[in-house]
Amino acid sequence: MIGWQPRSLSYNKSMRFSWFSMLGGLTLALAPSLTTAPVAASNDATPSTRGNAVTTDAYSVWLETVGNYQAGKPGELRVVVEAKAPHKCNVEYPYKFTFGTAPQGVTYPTPVVHDMKVDGKHASMQLPIAPAAAGKATVQGILNFSVCTEDKCLIEKGDLSIPITIN
Repeated sequence: MIGWQPRSLSYNKSMRFSWFSMLGGLTLALAPSLTTAPVAASNDATPSTRGNAVTTDAYSVWLETVGNYQAGKPGELRVVVEAKAPHKCNVEYPYKFTFGTAPQGVTYPTPVVHDMKVDGKHASMQLPIAPAAAGKATVQGILNFSVCTEDKCLIEKGDLSIPITIN
């Protein structure tokens, strides 16, 4: 055989039904093994909210809440980078989030955070905060980050903020 030639595939409607029937049976056969794994329970079902986003043709960056905030209990925010095609988050860049001046009622256990998790077009980092007093506060900071194409990398800074409510 000198070269491979693709074959045309054809089917009729009755074959489509039989294939879906077989796949459905396979799904049902596997379902008990898939549903027996324990599911981690969330401590808080509160949906996250986003702060201001910095958005360009290459990326979007924002802060988001993680659960509820209680005075006297540690809390977290999350900073997120979403690269837009053809860009990807730069796995080699030393990402850094630097908190701005702490608002009244909040302190920052770590004023500069470096632990970014990078996965292709997505990167995120947990940011510890220490809510001290009930009320409303706006948390602000600067994220140093990078997104790249095959040809070049962009080194960027995002000035981000998010309002939070502390109970």
